[in-house]
Formats: sequence, C-alpha cells, structure tokens
Amino acid sequence: MIEPLYQAERENGLQVYFVIFHDAAGDLPSAGHCALKREELGLSMPVLFDGAGVFQTLYGVDESDTSFVFARGGEIVARSHADNDGVVQLLHELLDAPDPDAGP
Repeated sequence: MIEPLYQAERENGLQVYFVIFHDAAGDLPSAGHCALKREELGLSMPVLFDGAGVFQTLYGVDESDTSFVFARGGEIVARSHADNDGVVQLLHELLDAPDPDAGP
C-alpha cells in the first residue's frame, strides 16, 4: 500500500493523490462518496474528484486502481494497474536517487 510510504515521506516532498472518477454505479461521485472512500481506505493523502474526466483524458485512464509515478521533473516513469508493490518499490528508488535540481 502506498499510504504508509506517503506518511513516511511526505515531509521529504513525496506527493501522492487518490483520484476518483466515478462511484460503484459509474455515476459522478458525491462529496460524501469521496469522504467515505477516503475513510474506508484509511487515506491521509488528498482525495481528488475528477468529474470532468480531465485526468482520464490526459493520461488515458479507463479503469480504477491505476497508479502513475512521476519523477521529480514531472515525467511519467511508471504506470501500473493495481501493482502497489511494484509502485512502492519504484517510489523508494526514486526517493533514494539524487535530486538533479539540487545542484552539487
């Protein structure tokens, strides 16, 4: 699960967002649905609602449980469907790598 890593590394700049596109019926979720999902999953990370489908269109997401890993520069370095172990491992590697913008 990404949540423990987020809690441990958010002070070091790790940003993680949980994006909701629709509810279980495929309808636009209510604020209550989003809050319930956050509580159900025990998330402390921000939960975003993308009712307009901008994120889906921009990144070609057509299903739930899709994880994206962006490097410090903003490029996508991984995309995974429900492979939290692989995503967490990649995040550890990226966090351990030197920041190219930090200088010498």
